[in-house]
Amino acid sequence: TDLTKSVSSSDIPNGKRYTVNISGFKNLGALTLRIAEGVIKDTEGNGNELTNITTELTINETITVTLEKGAGVQSIGEQTKLTCTRNKDNGTCSVTLPDITPNKGYDKGYWTNNQEQTSGVTGEIQVSSNTTYYAKANDTTIPVCKISDTTPENPPKEIAPTETATISIDCTDTSGSITKELTNEEVTVTIGGEDATSNVTKTLSSSSSITDGKRYTFTLKDFKSSGLLTMNVKEGAVTDATGNQNISTPITTGITIKNPSGAEILKDKANPKTLTYTAANDAQKKEMFEISHPDGSTSYRYIGDSPNNYVTFNDEQAGWRIIGVTNEENASGDKAWRIKLIRADSIGVYSWDNSNASTNGDGTSGNNNGNYGSNKWERPSELNKLLNSGIYWTRESGECPFGFVFGSSGTTSATPTTTSCDFTGNGLTDTSHNQIENMRWYLGGATWDMTRSTDGFYTSERGSETCKTKGNCTVSRETTWNGNVGLPYPSDFGYTYDKGVADGCYNTPSDGGKCGETNAMKGWMFGKTYDYWTITPLSDSSSCVFYVHTYGSVYYVYSYGAGMAYGRNVHPVVYLKSNIKLSGEGTQDSPYKIVG
Repeated sequence: TDLTKSVSSSDIPNGKRYTVNISGFKNLGALTLRIAEGVIKDTEGNGNELTNITTELTINETITVTLEKGAGVQSIGEQTKLTCTRNKDNGTCSVTLPDITPNKGYDKGYWTNNQEQTSGVTGEIQVSSNTTYYAKANDTTIPVCKISDTTPENPPKEIAPTETATISIDCTDTSGSITKELTNEEVTVTIGGEDATSNVTKTLSSSSSITDGKRYTFTLKDFKSSGLLTMNVKEGAVTDATGNQNISTPITTGITIKNPSGAEILKDKANPKTLTYTAANDAQKKEMFEISHPDGSTSYRYIGDSPNNYVTFNDEQAGWRIIGVTNEENASGDKAWRIKLIRADSIGVYSWDNSNASTNGDGTSGNNNGNYGSNKWERPSELNKLLNSGIYWTRESGECPFGFVFGSSGTTSATPTTTSCDFTGNGLTDTSHNQIENMRWYLGGATWDMTRSTDGFYTSERGSETCKTKGNCTVSRETTWNGNVGLPYPSDFGYTYDKGVADGCYNTPSDGGKCGETNAMKGWMFGKTYDYWTITPLSDSSSCVFYVHTYGSVYYVYSYGAGMAYGRNVHPVVYLKSNIKLSGEGTQDSPYKIVG
């Protein structure tokens, strides 16, 4: 049904010859004829069998390329049409375009199948259907602007948004004279196919004479978008001695502005390791500082009392703050630079753990204080459950752990109690779940020592000291835990005083005499009006946990939360996935936002 077919016949010995005429082919490939069963009969009424006849013919398509001569072209040779054959197995066939002889004053020319294009092809091309190619040549008597071969970024390269690109553009004319010169305003910038002139700082830094024209050197920095960088010289920006103007010219630089992760952006803005807080200017104090750790690793952290570390996360506008950027392992053991967040406000006052000895199995003898809760976060503790599988994770309302009703001392009769809590408006969303990295958290403990430094806490948190290794405590503890939502480390609090912010709090964050309220107010993680939990256990007890005290020092308390009506405030902490992208400034009015 896809073609036109007719049949004629003639006699031959013992039968007939049928000649089939076929035209109007719409498909390509081997041609086979089929004679249906019983359509031919002999005198005795016997009919033929179903017959497929291979004709040994193949239907191919002839593609015609029509050649036309355009402006500025003197000759394209004798041929006006080129043909090639396309078969079923090949979607295209090739033709070779002839050489172009341009008129005097024009360049060597090119072929294009779009008369509006100002560039094209030469030589062999692939075609899939009938088409027309036009020979064109550019008038070289007008000023032409192109990227200079001396541009340092030639060949192509990638640069970070914080780096500077140096681009030289050569504008030449065969007259050898440029009378109206290029200015900074007449060059626009496209990045990734989008106008980015307002998203970059562009400066025409110098111009110099070259053969037949001028070389203009631009510096570009402070990129706020990513993709291939193109410079665009506006039409009429350059004029030669006879009044001819350049045409609008897009210039591909070969430079790609990288699309960095949020962690990379923040790191690039961080202050150098040698800069102290006291020597930093106001703008520098708003950004992260590079911090060295006792194990030889490095992190980047916001310190002082008012850094630009606000971020919109979990649909909470400026509701979280960035502790810093760390290079630590996730649950699979993969290290990468990731952004560590802490919720700016507490989600409530709850017990770290208020299980009793019959539930947690920690016993009631010596330093095994099972009836005061358990500091075994990985069990999981009741707060761990709330944050990682309970109603805070699922964004629901219900009951949260909140202290005990005590029975006889030293027995298993302590009864855990709860309080109503509602996270339908501030629990973690599904989107947040997808942005959080499942991390390896450190659960190394420390004994109570008022002289322990921030670096000392950092080492203990990542150490092997646990309940079973200290004092009269005999229950087992793990030193790491894999999960999504945790709590701050004591060292997170202490490092906000590094680099000279408040030496007393940095050197001895547990010493209330040296890290009292006055000094503590110099760090942004100071609770100011309340205590809040950390994730780190006291290592010579089965039930005590470190917390940040209202007066600005790190202390410890039973995990059920003795005092404070049986709890401490809870600031959830998460690590974002390493490929998370950010935009914004980090201020409360213009917080960082997750954009990918």
